[in-house]
Amino acid sequence: MAYRIGAERVFVLPHLARRKRAARAGPRAAWRRVGLVACLLALLGLSLAIPAATAPAAQEARLQLFDRVWEQVARLYLDARLHGVDWEGVRAKYRPRVAAARDDAEAYALINEALATLKDPGTFVLSPQEVKEMRQQGAGVRVVGVGMLLGGMPSGDILVRQVVPGGPASRAGVRPGDRVVQVDGRPVKGLPVDQVAQMIRGPEGTRVKLVLRRPDGSEKQVQPKRAEVHFEPKVRSEMLAGQIGYLAIPTYGEGMENQVLAHLRRLHKSRGLILDLRNSLGGGPMLTLQRIAGLFTDKPLGALLSRQGVALLTPEKTWEPPNWWTGLLTPPPTALDRYDKPLVVLIDDTTLLDILALGLKEGQGAQLVGRPTSPGRGSSQLSIDLPGGGQLSVTVGAYVSPAGHTLRNGIRPDVLVAMDDAYVASWGAGQDPDVARGLAVLQAKLGNPAAKAPAAL
Repeated sequence: MAYRIGAERVFVLPHLARRKRAARAGPRAAWRRVGLVACLLALLGLSLAIPAATAPAAQEARLQLFDRVWEQVARLYLDARLHGVDWEGVRAKYRPRVAAARDDAEAYALINEALATLKDPGTFVLSPQEVKEMRQQGAGVRVVGVGMLLGGMPSGDILVRQVVPGGPASRAGVRPGDRVVQVDGRPVKGLPVDQVAQMIRGPEGTRVKLVLRRPDGSEKQVQPKRAEVHFEPKVRSEMLAGQIGYLAIPTYGEGMENQVLAHLRRLHKSRGLILDLRNSLGGGPMLTLQRIAGLFTDKPLGALLSRQGVALLTPEKTWEPPNWWTGLLTPPPTALDRYDKPLVVLIDDTTLLDILALGLKEGQGAQLVGRPTSPGRGSSQLSIDLPGGGQLSVTVGAYVSPAGHTLRNGIRPDVLVAMDDAYVASWGAGQDPDVARGLAVLQAKLGNPAAKAPAAL
């Protein structure tokens, strides 16, 4: 039998008289009996709970962990006043709780609770296991899933934004515009998108049961088999009605500037450009962002503020290719490559190139079309290794636009396109309401508002 006393789980054996006789028999006999009990429990599939949190070595290790985090935040955090938070008071409150934590997972959770008092999503700690998973993803370890990107709607519905061609979801009949109603029998409306994505992932070769709602209101059940999926970020472009160019940039990963340059050269005869910054698949080096910006503007994108001062974010207008072969495929940019015609930038809550979007709006007069970007962005973090293998992310810089705006509360578009049922129905029919609205904005500006919008992209 097992009883819980406070935070500890204690196994109690029957016949207390036997325990007393074992104690009188001496320590060696007592340890033999403990070993026998442990063996019996192992055979039964149980475990002997030993409260490791009370061990002095574990307490000392967790105190060192907490102190390291507390000191680094006090020394490096962007705001030297820590937003007015009583940092000494935080230390007095949480240090004893971290020391008394039952395990490392609870200790890390308490440290994150302490850091949450700063109300800064960029300052947090990762456990050793989370660090391991993050590094595996960064090293290109394969991703097992069904091959679709999800997004949230104001109604709480989970929307399928993209489906990887040829992937498990695509083969099962999942289409962009579908709404995920259930995952393995569990309703998902109102759940965070990341949580739903995690529910859909699983071991390779297993199936996940999805209930989908089509744009016409009908429901469909599919069971795609999880498999290795490759999301390859590629720049896309085409010429739309009225000689309006369309250019989609999914990320600013290293080397992406060469793709953008090559596609932009194909659109040199366009009268205006729709720059699609939605459905971002990840970030990248700031230098790549500056090089992409240099193809559209020569004005600063803003500045990064830190305790050390102010650093201007200036566009990189010229650069050398990474090697001679890349240079043959895409010669480096010249002054003739800069795009100085009217711009519309598509944004929403999946946009990660929001610094570029806001910089082009304030510096080049670009109009933003779509929905607000996610709040809490526009800061730079420093990663610090922690004792035991964890990691601290601490905000050390913040972005400020040329007009003095930040990204803390996201960016609001100049032209709002509501993601409602009509939007989803249009999307399910192969149309893109954001592109259609952007095209109308540009055509009106260029004096040709009656041009027909594209049926699909």
